[in-house]
Amino acid sequence: MPYAIPRSLSVACLVLALAACQHSVRSERPLYDQVGGEAGVAAVVDGLLHRVHGDSRLNGLFETTDLEDLRRLVNEQLCEALGGPCVYSGRSMEDAHSGLAITDQEFDWFVEHLVAAMNHAGVQSKHQSAILAVLGPMRPQVVGQ
Repeated sequence: MPYAIPRSLSVACLVLALAACQHSVRSERPLYDQVGGEAGVAAVVDGLLHRVHGDSRLNGLFETTDLEDLRRLVNEQLCEALGGPCVYSGRSMEDAHSGLAITDQEFDWFVEHLVAAMNHAGVQSKHQSAILAVLGPMRPQVVGQ
């Protein structure tokens, strides 16, 4: 006759397994923390804006932009998007890009600079993919406005 596991032991094992799963979900750090928190986000943003500013294909889009304000807003937006403690205080993406008629190609160049900035800042590729997945849905809010 096969050995029967007592019901109380089965229930105890199930409770322990569920507790372990719940603990692992709760201990998962926000993406913000995984990329280095405030310093990591700032490194990515500074690298991104430096690259964009040096790109003659894109820097004309920022001719009348207060670059320090842009830096602050992009930091806030990325921080908030990655689950950090910041709150984005800027305009909607549609309003911020209204009248610029940004093309898909320009958006792609911007993303290339973002990836280069993340690489330079040492952001792991799995985190880069997660960041791009968070920011990618903004494309229709930016392109063609």
